[in-house]
Amino acid sequence: MHKKNDSPWASGPAELLKHAASLLSKDSDANRRIAMILIDNAVEQAMKTYLSLPKRVSRITISRRQLSELSESFPALLDAMEQYAADKLAGIDLGAIEWYHRLRNELYHQGFGLTVERDKVEIYAELAQLLYQNLFGHAVSITVGRDAEMIGRAIELWNRLELLSSPPLRIT
Repeated sequence: MHKKNDSPWASGPAELLKHAASLLSKDSDANRRIAMILIDNAVEQAMKTYLSLPKRVSRITISRRQLSELSESFPALLDAMEQYAADKLAGIDLGAIEWYHRLRNELYHQGFGLTVERDKVEIYAELAQLLYQNLFGHAVSITVGRDAEMIGRAIELWNRLELLSSPPLRIT
């Protein structure tokens, strides 16, 4: 059920994050691998969705050609986020997201017999939640573990601190 402030375009990434959390609730090597892949897909979809929103929503303009080109490469997508949506990245370390994406690639392309530690999946889930909230203006509520909740709270507080210490945006 959608809340009044939910953005209809944000439902896809939210569903992916919720499904990843449900897999983590039944912890196993396979569930952690699949959860990691889902979280990374949610991160990618959230960024692509935000960058492709109408100018009236996002206040940014990217041509369809540019969007198509940057959608072909995860590093290009991260570069576009820095260029067009830097104000939405408070508390987000794109280097960490890129690192987790590479880990996900290893699991996806060479994942037979590989596993991923639960804490890595939980931390990436917390980063994904914060990115989602920054991009779409509301939280997607998932619970991935007690330690992750503390990490998530620390990330959230860091995000607030960065927002308070950033100079205000000026729209001219």
